[in-house]
Amino acid sequence: MPRTVKDPEERKAELLDTAMRLFAEKGYDNVSVRSVAREAGVASGLAYHYFDSKQRLFDAAIGHYAERCSEGMRAALDDGALSLDEKIEGAIAAATEHAAFPHGSRLHAEGNGTLHDRLSLG
Repeated sequence: MPRTVKDPEERKAELLDTAMRLFAEKGYDNVSVRSVAREAGVASGLAYHYFDSKQRLFDAAIGHYAERCSEGMRAALDDGALSLDEKIEGAIAAATEHAAFPHGSRLHAEGNGTLHDRLSLG
């Protein structure tokens, strides 16, 4: 397979997205740094270059996902052209937009309470 060279930040984001998906699908205990690397199509050494342990990968994936999920809310609240009421309405609309939370149904599934709690703290 030919090697694909990507910007390091893009590659790191891909690893985080893959990790979050796998953690949501399989749970923390059933995911390894190697399995994330394999699923992302990169060498495990590259994944370990960015994250030296599964816990660090998990923490970074939760933080990355929380950032992505809150983008719409932050954009509405930061919009200087909107009144306070419009900002609040926009933030609520963004917070209830299910497309903004791609793993929401898995995180709310039975047995994923710990993962959901960690995300909420993120």
